[in-house]
Amino acid sequence: MKYTLSINIEHSTFDPESYIVTPNALGVVGRIIDAFNTGIHSFNIIGSYGTGKSSFLLALEDSLVNNSHVLVANKGQFNGYSRFRFHKIVGDYTSLHSLLTEHLFPDSASENLFENLSRFFAKAEKRDEFVFIVIDEFGKLLEYAAKNNPERELYIFQKFTEFINSEKCNVILLTTLHQNFNSYALTLSESQRHEWNKVKGYRHAYAAPADEEAAMEKAKAFTSKLKEQGAKEWAATEE
Repeated sequence: MKYTLSINIEHSTFDPESYIVTPNALGVVGRIIDAFNTGIHSFNIIGSYGTGKSSFLLALEDSLVNNSHVLVANKGQFNGYSRFRFHKIVGDYTSLHSLLTEHLFPDSASENLFENLSRFFAKAEKRDEFVFIVIDEFGKLLEYAAKNNPERELYIFQKFTEFINSEKCNVILLTTLHQNFNSYALTLSESQRHEWNKVKGYRHAYAAPADEEAAMEKAKAFTSKLKEQGAKEWAATEE
């Protein structure tokens, strides 16, 4: 695969011969496998633009689906499965419910997201397939959630990760972000930020060590800004 800053995971073709395997890419795979074996099925890959997040997703798919072994040599580490199916989605400025429905079960008569997911995974189990749901550019959904009924959207995020993390599900969720999860919450009210912080079940994996350090610095700045905002809001209630 020729180098390009912009890769659309839904349409790009992967060439294992031209993919450069970095120690960090292998480290991310190792952390995913280790965490999966402890019951974590949802992972968020954080890295600045152009650090290879999308290429990594395609390389992981090729390793497991086409047996190229670019990143994974032993497929049995995922509950012993040998067959894999990747559902690759590019994030959009919309609700998580709408995005999943459009890409995974567009013809379903039911409006219940979790009933549809249950049937979706049951079909995969009958095919003896392990499922990867991959959502690139996940920040677009977080931007939408922050500005459109945040409580409802975050509730769906929370229930979705809980559903995916069930030990009954032979599935992994991979999402990518350009910045730390909490960076998308700056425009929320104090009560909404509280709900945002309750979203859990994700294990973070960074696309590059420098991004991890940068994310930590952003998190510190974010916390400082929240304290400043909280002090202003408290002062306003005292007036």
